[in-house]
Amino acid sequence: MVNKDNILAAISIYGDMASKFLQISLSDLQKFHNAIHNSIQIADSEELAISAHSLKSILAQIGA
Repeated sequence: MVNKDNILAAISIYGDMASKFLQISLSDLQKFHNAIHNSIQIADSEELAISAHSLKSILAQIGA
């Protein structure tokens, strides 16, 4: 679940760049989601760990 206070804090930190930051973050979310799916399909545990960690970090940045 997205935390509204975290989103508002991010907006106060990034100001006018908040929208661009969120667009990039959402784009990266899709990229890492796909990477996780692909690494599971080919049984690449190293790529799975890297992609999952990256996805977790992005979600933390946007307050999810």
